[in-house]
Amino acid sequence: MSHHGHRPPPEMPIPVKMFMLPMVIITVCIVFVWLPINLFIAFRLIRERLRSSHKGSPLNESRTCFLPLIARVYREHFAYWFTIAGVSFMIVFAVAFDKIPWHVGFVFISLLTVMGLALKLRNVHLRERGLATCCFVPFHAPAATVSKGEPTTTSICVAVDQPHIGSSTSIDVKASSLPTHCEMSTLGYSTGFDDIKKPAPASSTYKGSSPPCGFFGSLRSGIRRRLKIFVPFAIIFVTLAFLLTMAAPGICIEVNPVAISTAYTRSLQPSLCQPMSVCHSYFTVPDDLSTSMIFTFQTRDLPIVPAAPEHRVRNLAGFCLFSNSSHPIPTNATITKDLSQIEAAYGTLVVARTIKADEITEETRFVSWCDVTNLQPNSTYHFRAGYFVRSGAFILGPERKVRTAPSDRNGSYSFVTGGDMSMDESNTKLLVQSARSEPLFAAVGGDIAYDNAFSTCYRRWDRWFARWNEYMTTPQGFSVPMVLSVGNHEASGFFAQPKDSLYYNTYFPQQLGLPASPTANEDRLAYHAHRIGNSTLFMSLDSWVMTPMAGAQTDFIRDQLVLAEQQNVPVRFAMYHASLFPAKEDEFPIISEDGLKHWEPLFSQYKLAAAFENHYHLYKRTKLIQQGKVSESGHGTLYIGDGSWGIVSRNSAIDLTKWWMETAQDVAFVVSVTVNAPTSKYGSLIAETPSDIMFEAIGVDGEVFDSWRQST
Repeated sequence: MSHHGHRPPPEMPIPVKMFMLPMVIITVCIVFVWLPINLFIAFRLIRERLRSSHKGSPLNESRTCFLPLIARVYREHFAYWFTIAGVSFMIVFAVAFDKIPWHVGFVFISLLTVMGLALKLRNVHLRERGLATCCFVPFHAPAATVSKGEPTTTSICVAVDQPHIGSSTSIDVKASSLPTHCEMSTLGYSTGFDDIKKPAPASSTYKGSSPPCGFFGSLRSGIRRRLKIFVPFAIIFVTLAFLLTMAAPGICIEVNPVAISTAYTRSLQPSLCQPMSVCHSYFTVPDDLSTSMIFTFQTRDLPIVPAAPEHRVRNLAGFCLFSNSSHPIPTNATITKDLSQIEAAYGTLVVARTIKADEITEETRFVSWCDVTNLQPNSTYHFRAGYFVRSGAFILGPERKVRTAPSDRNGSYSFVTGGDMSMDESNTKLLVQSARSEPLFAAVGGDIAYDNAFSTCYRRWDRWFARWNEYMTTPQGFSVPMVLSVGNHEASGFFAQPKDSLYYNTYFPQQLGLPASPTANEDRLAYHAHRIGNSTLFMSLDSWVMTPMAGAQTDFIRDQLVLAEQQNVPVRFAMYHASLFPAKEDEFPIISEDGLKHWEPLFSQYKLAAAFENHYHLYKRTKLIQQGKVSESGHGTLYIGDGSWGIVSRNSAIDLTKWWMETAQDVAFVVSVTVNAPTSKYGSLIAETPSDIMFEAIGVDGEVFDSWRQST
């Protein structure tokens, strides 16, 4: 149950999960069972054939010399269909990742499986008649056995799927006389491909019988003799091919928790973003949180400028209303009366910029945002987003309440920070605990929705926004603005390109004046600076997810810290995803080494109070660090975090022997930070000086399991 008493956001329906489970099981079987077994048998067969070349003719050996008994049973009962299934699912994967159209995949799989069934029935028919698939070997007959006028060179049939056939002949065929294609025929036999070859069947002995009808004749005979088997199984195979290829396109693979969906399974679920409504509305922290705010909302409909001249002059399509007081107006209802009445009630209207989320192809999605400036510091505002539709009516979203930051250097405030979120019970509890502290804002350090840069995972973001608005509303009813850093799961991993972050930059404008560019996910910088009044500089950085740490980003950090020094901004924070000082084995030494080379000296020189690190799914707090070593003066930078805002731990060994380590735990948490206050938010610390910064690590049950007080 939600801690506000509302219905929690809907999760993935059980029928969809039931559909996905067999696909996952089959995929695992193909990758970890079918491929290894076939490779093992192939190499085993090649080894046996190479050995047999030193022992004489393989025709004079028993079948078990070629394959162990288990391989023989596998070949005769499983290998053929495992091969068909393997190729079919490779085609399904190509369809799932939109490499080929689903109807092309359907035709390929239908032909493959039905032809495979026909070939199997043909093979059974030939075996019943004592026939075999042959590899023809050139044979030089001894002169004493050749009658006058007969050729001395002929061919005999080596039955690759029945090696004992022909072994009773007195003719000695040396292994060296077996050509390469015979070796490959036997290899094909072991993996199920011999039925796909097209040699005409030959007699079970090399003489005395005339060959039967050709390939297609034997194929027709096999189908005709078992028509009652062929027809129903062919229908089953074609039906399965249709269901798999139709359901496979548009695959989305989510993690934490793991979930797989396709365009078809998503069509069975109602979208959290419906037409004629404001789907998600939320705040991000702008350049200065004391005097400005960015209010973003999403819609299925394109905001339209109505025909009224007063609206056309302002280019009014999407908009934001705000005032210091609340105004009860129906939410997501079509309103036909004059907007000016509502605008007069709120007092201020800001025109929104709008871009289309082109990455979403299954439904239309538009992202609109309002840059709201000239706000009063340390004040409460009520915001409402809206947009005009084609009829000239307009839609208003829910009203949201938010606070601006104090502007003075000694202003008191708190915020929460963490990274590597999930959508399980631990994350839900941590969201509730975070909201309970009435934070001014939340700093989210990457790996947010775990969409893994799949354009098809847009509904993962829908669920994430629904959960954020549900659980990150404080007991006093305030929404919590966000400042965010990009994580590897927002892009295609580390060292990616800006275009690889499909939704992160589009959904989260974090600077004033950003243009409504259709390439927003490529154009917007992944690093930016924010002021919390005149007391705090907060830098959100990119630890080489999309932007190298050296070069322009290092210059940006230097410029911001120098400016803060000149303007006497006392508190300075930085947040990024991958740790410079991890509590376990470093997964990306090149990132931490670059950070230690380019960032840490600046952090030390300009007295950065704390750096909030993430990615490693555990909690850690370092000693105070100054110029790459433990500070002896009691002043330095604290590196805290390592990211586990509900995520399941990796169960990796914490290394407390690292020289920078103070404490670490394998636990889900958020960090509450209190600035310029007499006591910390959760009451575990009392300030010794008015300018103390207090850090509290909060577990899922709201307990403070670690705390630290630091002077600026």
